[in-house]
Amino acid sequence: MIAQPSPRKFDPPSASIHRAARVGLCRTTWVLLACSTAGACTGDRFDTVTGDDAGSRPGAAKPSSAEPSNVAAHDSGPQAPTHDASRTPGPTPDPPAPTSDGPNGKPEPVDTSPSARDAGSTGAPTSTANDGSNEPVEAGPVSVPTVIQCSDAGDCVGPPRFDGGDPLGAGGLPSGLPTGTAGPDAAPPDECPSVADQTERGACGCGFVSTVECESLEMHLVHRYSFDGTGTAVTDSVGDADGAVRNGELDGSGSLELDGDQTHAELPAGIVSALDNATLEVWARWDGGEPDQRIFNFGTPSANDGPPISYISLSPRGGTDTGVAVSIRPNDAQSSESIRLDDSLPTGEMQHLAVTFDSDANSVVLYIQGQRRDSVSTQQDISELQDAYNWLGRPLYWGYPNLDGALFEFRIYDAALSSEEIAQSFELGPDATFSAEL
Repeated sequence: MIAQPSPRKFDPPSASIHRAARVGLCRTTWVLLACSTAGACTGDRFDTVTGDDAGSRPGAAKPSSAEPSNVAAHDSGPQAPTHDASRTPGPTPDPPAPTSDGPNGKPEPVDTSPSARDAGSTGAPTSTANDGSNEPVEAGPVSVPTVIQCSDAGDCVGPPRFDGGDPLGAGGLPSGLPTGTAGPDAAPPDECPSVADQTERGACGCGFVSTVECESLEMHLVHRYSFDGTGTAVTDSVGDADGAVRNGELDGSGSLELDGDQTHAELPAGIVSALDNATLEVWARWDGGEPDQRIFNFGTPSANDGPPISYISLSPRGGTDTGVAVSIRPNDAQSSESIRLDDSLPTGEMQHLAVTFDSDANSVVLYIQGQRRDSVSTQQDISELQDAYNWLGRPLYWGYPNLDGALFEFRIYDAALSSEEIAQSFELGPDATFSAEL
């Protein structure tokens, strides 16, 4: 943090003009700003004096009466000062009495009385030139800074300058300072600086014009697992159905790494059968290996190591002759229904998959990378599922291998999402915030 400077009393502009006018000089006041990473800014004021003989007179460039003397004299105009924080501000002695060359070439005092200072046809403060002509010289411009206030976000504003220029923060800020809100009439901050023609985040975030699908996603989302943190707790950030990692733990990377052996996640019983319609959505990586691995498998296993008596499942490769596969069998009185693609899930990269269960339309639909891939008609309702065991990365069939790969995000919705909503969710990605309220 940068300590706030003690209040300083700036000389009024008229006094600065009169002092500069005594010798036909121009006083320019600089402000040296220091801003913390939080955007808090402090500044010091420095005065430099230039003119016809500023480069030859000792003390021609002086800091103002309340500032450290660290600005060197020059003869080509004001230059940015360097600030010596170790020096303590103190009073500065008055400058030497101004002189000019008289007719005989010897220095003679300049008349600095009020009548001499205020003489001249323009009414502006004047002084006698030092070239022996005794012509009045009009004082140069004076620029006096004022207090600059910066918010934590780095937005800097300030009242109008004494010289009548633009307010600081509305075109008067030096280059290189934090940018942001610039005065009461400035536009609101851009919440989406990387997206053209969008300055406010919608329900979908930046980069999305329509928010209808995002609002629907947020409304129907009932369980969300992002695999954040470390340890064995798998937190449900939307509902109250926390799960746990079995035979492994989270490593803080935001994903659950699965070894294809025993590591998996277990979610509470009954979280799917409580729904009339549902969408199960996952971002996962498959590292290859044997077929019949399970990305998720919910239901009840057989008591004799046979096929599960009730289940829904998603596989990256459903068998030796099939690719990605979805199966549903709510109870043992019914036969299973399946979707089986020809191509397996690509290996070694994160993929988005979603399965919708629509009891009203009697259908199950599979999506990969936001695109509808296939569907199957079924009379089986998701609410009839006997989901006593809900596993991620582990099969209910005892003879099948665990998933070799990783899980990045798993969500459950209480509706069969539309194709547009699935595509929108894919675009938002596994780290979507939807809106500030989520």
